[in-house]
Amino acid sequence: MNYEKIKQELIKKHEEVKVVNYINYITKLKTDAYFNGAQKGKLKNPWMGFRDEKYFIDIFNKIAEEKLYIDGEIILINAHGVSFTAQAYKNLVLIRYPETKFDLQLVKEQDEFSCIKKDGKIFYNHKIGDPFKEGKVVGGYCVIKNKLGEFIETISLEELNKIRKTAKTDDIWATWTNEMYLKSIIKRACKRHFKDVVVNLEQIDNEANSDMTNPLDIALKTKQEIEAIETIDDLKKYYLKQKDTIEFPKSFHALVCKKQKELSKQKELSKEDGVA
Repeated sequence: MNYEKIKQELIKKHEEVKVVNYINYITKLKTDAYFNGAQKGKLKNPWMGFRDEKYFIDIFNKIAEEKLYIDGEIILINAHGVSFTAQAYKNLVLIRYPETKFDLQLVKEQDEFSCIKKDGKIFYNHKIGDPFKEGKVVGGYCVIKNKLGEFIETISLEELNKIRKTAKTDDIWATWTNEMYLKSIIKRACKRHFKDVVVNLEQIDNEANSDMTNPLDIALKTKQEIEAIETIDDLKKYYLKQKDTIEFPKSFHALVCKKQKELSKQKELSKEDGVA
């Protein structure tokens, strides 16, 4: 990977500090993939080996068209493309409407929450229980106020978990569950009330991170177990063990078939790259 080539190409159009931050970020991804990962006998980010300079130039330019920049914190790169945090959606609305005020919160079972809308104005009350006590999340809300009006989006835990099941991989959700809840809430709020602003961002996000063909009826635990399998032989053993007792067998079969195709593709790519 020629990082200097990427840097010089991007500096022609973008601020040097943003480009340098980007180069540092993708360098670390590559290092994690081929040094730290290799020390453990397994690549941490094997997909980095199948990306070239053109990819990293093009993806940076594509996000920059939205006046946003890949930095490894608010906007990241993963195996499927680009991933956005809740702050990315907030920043995009602020570019168009800098006076916008946001209140994005999760509601826990020990909290009390109520809201009303009167004459276009949002009035809400969120009484927080013990803030230092770990409690189950029951939902969340996003209040947005600017010169266009006042808006509120509420979402239940059940809805959040349905969104979670559409993810291409559950790794990020499992590690950053509450952050992904918040992202899902503000993403839906922005899509509903500022669709013209976030339409391109949402499309990029969905292409990289969502798969609407994922079955929603199957248990999240089963989805996680299938995703964690690393070889076709182990996948076959898992399938044979579970197939006669699993709830929703058609959905189970669909997920297993999808995982089999993914593992087969990874195996071929690894052979081509000399990893296996």
